[in-house]
Amino acid sequence: MKARTNYAPKRFTGYAPIPFAAIADIPRLSSGAACTQLVYVILGLSLGRPVEKNTPFHESTLPTHVSDLADLCGCDERTVQRELGGLVARGVVTMEKSTKGAYLLTPLFRSWASLSSYKPGPVAEPEPDEDETEEPKKAAITRLTEKPVAVRAGNTSRKIKIDCGVSEIYCRTNIDLHFEAVVQDGSLLVSLIGHQEGLAGGQARSNSFKDLTSGTRQTRRVEQQVSHPRAAEVAGLFDPFLAKYGARLLSGDYKFFLQSCQSVADVPNDYLVKRVIDRAARPIKSPGAAAAICADIARDWEAQKRLPAAKRDPKNLTREDIDALIAEERAAKRRRA
Repeated sequence: MKARTNYAPKRFTGYAPIPFAAIADIPRLSSGAACTQLVYVILGLSLGRPVEKNTPFHESTLPTHVSDLADLCGCDERTVQRELGGLVARGVVTMEKSTKGAYLLTPLFRSWASLSSYKPGPVAEPEPDEDETEEPKKAAITRLTEKPVAVRAGNTSRKIKIDCGVSEIYCRTNIDLHFEAVVQDGSLLVSLIGHQEGLAGGQARSNSFKDLTSGTRQTRRVEQQVSHPRAAEVAGLFDPFLAKYGARLLSGDYKFFLQSCQSVADVPNDYLVKRVIDRAARPIKSPGAAAAICADIARDWEAQKRLPAAKRDPKNLTREDIDALIAEERAAKRRRA
């Protein structure tokens, strides 16, 4: 309706040719503000439809949904249904089913002068549309795997082609775990992570005592978590940066996770956090890169401990100091060799 209107010309476009007599009758035939607005909207959608020059105006609307009438009237669909039922019962308009959920509405303005004025009275609750009573369709199931796919701890499974649209994802399991999922280059990557207690060195819990005692491969895999005092600390530092780039999480890679924890075993937390955040200015895209960063941090920390006391404070330490100590250490190794 807005697109058909142009206010610029002297005779602007988009008007609805409503007869003066109809305007005079609408207030007395309406039950209230919503009903009045609805009658004007129906007149606009019927008489206001575009026609060729010197041809009669349309007196019926195109197929119209109740939801569209509710939007144009600024009220809810139930109110529109109720007011439509009253207008039809009083002979103000006719309503003919067109397509599913849509109606052809015809304002009978030529006979409005002969109708009695509106009188308040009980109004029957409108019948629900077919859309509301239709039974929900059964969800279609597309099986992606004929049998469970084995994945060893720290590894990635083979890729499985998906020939259907996916709108959501969820995980079903018979043991306690966490999972994370990212979409990268058209592939959905799901990372299964043992319970957080397992990440911090505890044993992964199970929802069933039978699961713990049966010795199944699935239970053993989840129990193969890094048992290290700083496991949770290291995972909490690196996993958010890896997840940002859709990489496998460090906590899900046993080999590199263990290497990282062992490397930073005696590195102070504040020094470790600062170095990781500084290094994260460049992308960290694999657990192997995280392990290499931990090794570098540990090496730099060992070098810093050999500095004079005045320079051990990270605020006084410069990159040149560290590089000089590393070069000195490498030269000593070559001499010993």
